[in-house]
Amino acid sequence: MALKDALAVLRKEMKEALEFDENLVGITTGSIAVDYITGIGGFPRGRLSEVFGWESSGKTTLCLSACANAQRKGFTAAYLDLERAVSLSHATNIGFDYKDETKGAYVTPTNFEEASRAVEILAEGNIDLICVDSVPAMTPKAFMEGDIDDQGRIGLQSQLMAKFLSRITKTIAQHNNALVMVNQMRAKINTGPGAQWEPKEQSAGGSALKFYGSLRIDLDRIKSYTDDEKSLFTGKEIKVAYAGLHRAHAFKNKVAVPYRQCEFTIKYGKDGIYGIDNLETIIQFAKNKGVIEMSSSGHYKYNGAKYQFAGRGTDELYRFLSLPEQMETRKEIRASAGI
Repeated sequence: MALKDALAVLRKEMKEALEFDENLVGITTGSIAVDYITGIGGFPRGRLSEVFGWESSGKTTLCLSACANAQRKGFTAAYLDLERAVSLSHATNIGFDYKDETKGAYVTPTNFEEASRAVEILAEGNIDLICVDSVPAMTPKAFMEGDIDDQGRIGLQSQLMAKFLSRITKTIAQHNNALVMVNQMRAKINTGPGAQWEPKEQSAGGSALKFYGSLRIDLDRIKSYTDDEKSLFTGKEIKVAYAGLHRAHAFKNKVAVPYRQCEFTIKYGKDGIYGIDNLETIIQFAKNKGVIEMSSSGHYKYNGAKYQFAGRGTDELYRFLSLPEQMETRKEIRASAGI
């Protein structure tokens, strides 16, 4: 049988087997830098993505930012909080509207079975972006109802996860949803011969998630920015963090070029920004690509002498571009930098 004849039989017997999407698009993560390293502008639609890292690495903030920006684009977003650890005021400050059921939803499943069913219902309901926080908190019902020291169900979550992913990946591909699974890192107990050369850490939930995911982003907090403030209790000067510098690494990327890295800043109310600061990313991109140049005196200029920024240094440049009346300038610089 020739290939042409074989394809004709396939089209007759299993039509969907020959359907594919050549124009894969992404839903923005809320960070210009992270969108850039994904290669398609964010979390891919119709695919499974994983965001993992240690505590305070920015996983929840990135996903809430993705939900908020999806809503700004006219999409719907759902956030599943199995950990019951998300501050709703934090979500509101970032811009995620979970109260308007025409735009988004905040769901708190109790166990693995409820979470998997909720994801399936939301996907079939054509919700554009679904974030699950987190994989380790998807505890099987048998664990919840059994004894805490029961050793007879070791590996049950990994088995259920493998079965769930084999089903849900087909569902989100059919309904064109972007599914994001938040995962945590765990210290690995290395035993046996050659253990000293094995990785000292691993993500939770078994190996199935690593294989089914089209995009895996590793997040890490690499620096904290602090200000000196007086303690309300002692009156002494103390260091108070107002922002953090985070690194994102596209550890696996089957939709674009893999292994790209970037850095972005998350602020906690500093400069009127709560969440990801994209202006810093725009300035850094523009400087690296020569769109914004610095003279020997420390002054910056954009596009030759079109905009001669009066202040000296990056801080003054940031203050100038953050002004509301400079919105068009920011758009021009971003377009010139290609982001």
